[in-house]
Amino acid sequence: MAQRLGKFRHALRFGLPRNTVSSTLGTSGTSSALFRTALSSVSATDHALVPPQIRRQSSAAQSVQSQEQDQYIVPAVTDSNSAIDKADPTVRPGAALPRLPHSRPDSPTHHGRTPQEDDEVPYWTHVPQWDSITSKEFISNSFQIRNTVKSAGDLQRFLLTVLPERLPTSKNPVLKHLKTRDEFIRDARAGLEIASMEVRLTPEILSLVDWTSPLDDPIRMQFITLKSSMLPDHPALTLDSLGEKDDSPVPGLVHRYPGRALFLATSNCPVYCRYCTRAYMVGPATGSTQKLPQKPSRSRWEVMFRHIEQHSDIQDIVVSGGDVYQLPPDQLRLIGERLLSIPHIRRFRIASKGLSVNPGRIIDPADSWGNTLIDLSNQGRKVGKQVCWHTHFNHPKEVTWIVKKAAHHLFKNGVIVRNQSVLQRGVNNDPATMSALIKSLADINIQPYYVYQHDLTRSVEDLRTPLQDILMLDKHLRGTLSGFMMPAFVVDLPGGGGKRLASTYNHYDPATGESTWSAPGLPGAKGIRKYTYWDPRPLPATVEELQQLRVQQDLMHKHKSTQPKDFMRDHEGADAVGQADHQVSAAASELDRAADTKGQRAHASAYPKRTFPMTFAPISQPSDHISLGTAPPSDHFSK
Repeated sequence: MAQRLGKFRHALRFGLPRNTVSSTLGTSGTSSALFRTALSSVSATDHALVPPQIRRQSSAAQSVQSQEQDQYIVPAVTDSNSAIDKADPTVRPGAALPRLPHSRPDSPTHHGRTPQEDDEVPYWTHVPQWDSITSKEFISNSFQIRNTVKSAGDLQRFLLTVLPERLPTSKNPVLKHLKTRDEFIRDARAGLEIASMEVRLTPEILSLVDWTSPLDDPIRMQFITLKSSMLPDHPALTLDSLGEKDDSPVPGLVHRYPGRALFLATSNCPVYCRYCTRAYMVGPATGSTQKLPQKPSRSRWEVMFRHIEQHSDIQDIVVSGGDVYQLPPDQLRLIGERLLSIPHIRRFRIASKGLSVNPGRIIDPADSWGNTLIDLSNQGRKVGKQVCWHTHFNHPKEVTWIVKKAAHHLFKNGVIVRNQSVLQRGVNNDPATMSALIKSLADINIQPYYVYQHDLTRSVEDLRTPLQDILMLDKHLRGTLSGFMMPAFVVDLPGGGGKRLASTYNHYDPATGESTWSAPGLPGAKGIRKYTYWDPRPLPATVEELQQLRVQQDLMHKHKSTQPKDFMRDHEGADAVGQADHQVSAAASELDRAADTKGQRAHASAYPKRTFPMTFAPISQPSDHISLGTAPPSDHFSK
């Protein structure tokens, strides 16, 4: 009985499919009583996470019995590669779309459960193929690797097993037209065709998505691209937006800051995040993006080690990628011990998302990666050098009981762990969610270190937030948390300006979305340049504007450019578009003609001309630098 009650509490917390609950607990009067008991026994904050429709059923004895009517049927998906409709056909042309809020009204609050209350419920059993998987098996690294989704085909097969036939309506106006499982799958496949990152997802991450309502799920939004949610990239975007390659004296080693260097050990990861800022090198090539990979090669590493040894001013190394979680333990040890052997290296950090996407590896007795990290930390401590782990959590849902066990194992063995989050629209850009994330991490001895303003990253304009969001979070959270728990809210400046506190901008105009910065701590010319960060474009206000943006997005993908001069070159009037003195209205007219030619818009005359002027004139790129958008001219950041 206690075990069944625990499973029911888990189902309530995580919003699992009603038929899953029914199959687990049955439809007897006892189960109805269990339903009411479980609902009343969850904490007040957990109660807020229970879907409203379930809470409303708590007083009715027939609530569980009615679950049999909701059994899901899984028909075959037809025409999985067909084009996705560009707009919701049920919305009247010319009608205003509701604004997508920056904050999530249903954002979770901090759970605050003690370890004794954490009953280690198998949260993965709502995935049908894993409903009988034990905790021991799910935790194992071999299970996570075997069941990782690694391709569009894998993703489609997985989605067929977990999605209901019909989906709840999204709060996002650009996703409201997706009503069924088949539409979701077609849209996901279309999104992958133009995304900069391939799909790669571990069972840990897949098990955290609420598949009964996936459109607005904060985990799904980070990892699975839906084409309908994608917006055209900002004209200022470049694939290597932080200019890392310009600061690389040898391949794979970024030496931007005085005394510090970034060691890119590999270009592979256990998962591929949609918003990866190193899309120029991480993961395999996609339909839209070629990569410059940094493979885990000892000969390549040796060149990097020699550069570090020859520059005694370097004292601090970040070992990243890609993700070193992809390296076998012996390669992790090789890198760590080599760095510890260099006299002037005083500390190094292992940067890895592994703790959030495959935490079981740290406590898997069959895998030694976690113990290798612990041993390197101990070796460093003996010689007075710090070895720590910088990991990456973005949402409190990611802090599972397996994460807690892994974090405790590291803590009791003396490993320092810090977290770096990325601010994302609809995921964590409201005070309640960010506060819950910070507290959840601090409770398991993971220090909240950075919250990054989203970089100008390809194919994820829908996730970027205005600078005013991060300023608001800093203002509202400061004073509600202990000082040592308060992360630094930072902007990593485009063009190699490095990380700056979000509040230290020189000038910010929320109306235009442009902020200017300086980085006086950097050496040479970088220290006197002016840098610019741009807020995301406004969200579409009408159906026509949404349709126009989708046409523009398709043209950008076709020509691999964010510049009208490039992506309109095969349309009428191209000679006039993209010139230095072109008018915004010319670009809007060109888009109108392109859209009308495709037959994808109605009532074009009603469309408000909300286009964006070019930020800089495009120039040609070297043949070995493939990116969406051309690089800014060399003097752009000094203006």
